[in-house]
Amino acid sequence: MVASFWSYLPVNGANCPYRDSITDATNGVGQLFMTAVYREQWIFWAATNVFSIYLWWGESLQIQGKYFIYLINSLVGWYQWSKAAKKA
Repeated sequence: MVASFWSYLPVNGANCPYRDSITDATNGVGQLFMTAVYREQWIFWAATNVFSIYLWWGESLQIQGKYFIYLINSLVGWYQWSKAAKKA
């Protein structure tokens, strides 16, 4: 999946095509896992947020803050799903 984004983004004129492709790929896998209701989706959402913070490093503090809040949400989601899985 990452390779397909790597081939598309440089042609599309992206500033950081390889970093963009990682966030796009982890986002896509997270979405597929969410659709299939896998708990592991939260790992991919957290990875997407970490890579997005890195992608925006030094560019926009507001966008970095937004992705940091999303990262916290991903970690809380992972915790809640893990806790619910132990009860079941």
